[in-house]
Amino acid sequence: MNHGSRPSLRRVVVFLILLVVLPTAIAGGWMQEVGTRSRLLIQAFFFPVEIVGVLLPAIVLSSGTDRPAVLRWRPARWTWIGLAIVGSLGLGGLLTYAQTLWQDATHLAPPAGLNGLLGIHSWASGILLVLGAAIVPAICEETAFRGLVMSGLERWGGRVAVVVTTLLFAAYHFEPYGIPTYLVLGAFLAWLAWRSGSILPGIAAHATNNLLALGQVNGTGDAWWWAHVWTIAPTAAALAIVAIAWLHRTLPRIESH
Repeated sequence: MNHGSRPSLRRVVVFLILLVVLPTAIAGGWMQEVGTRSRLLIQAFFFPVEIVGVLLPAIVLSSGTDRPAVLRWRPARWTWIGLAIVGSLGLGGLLTYAQTLWQDATHLAPPAGLNGLLGIHSWASGILLVLGAAIVPAICEETAFRGLVMSGLERWGGRVAVVVTTLLFAAYHFEPYGIPTYLVLGAFLAWLAWRSGSILPGIAAHATNNLLALGQVNGTGDAWWWAHVWTIAPTAAALAIVAIAWLHRTLPRIESH
């Protein structure tokens, strides 16, 4: 990316400030307005939080730049997208175990109401959560973090941008119990965007991870995963290694400077 197409650091900082304020304010206002009247309306809060609180500020703050380059709204090879999905499945399987070990060691746990919020209880609820908790966040957060923020940080080099974006992505979620997932997944997504020049592989990988998590909440529990650890863990490791190695060989080489 040439220097003229990068967003200024001021815009990146403004975006990060908005990211602290807007999603929290929107979520709080939505919950206060909806109350306990409708579980479907409660589950719908993902849409305004992600679209208004994350995506729109990134689009607005990329105005006056080469927006497709800054936000990485570029096509990507289907091979890369497929490998990103396979890699995400592999990492997601491994991170399921890493998360449990991390939470046991730190005594951190997800919020008490999280499983209830992500619980599918009807076809309408299923559609809402697949879109609102899996696909829409992937689109919005990849555009914001691996698009706007990473583009602004690349003035210090691609590798620096990957590391800092990963840390900011983890901090944005502000969920200490999920640190292993946010750091590992965030690094994978940032690397994909940096090497491919597109957020499409990252969107596919991010959505895959979210769908896997949604499936775990509504289907398999921790007991099932640990009962099959000697089958799942090696398979997941093999998927992750093969996919990432293949991506490393086929993605464009980019000099970090």
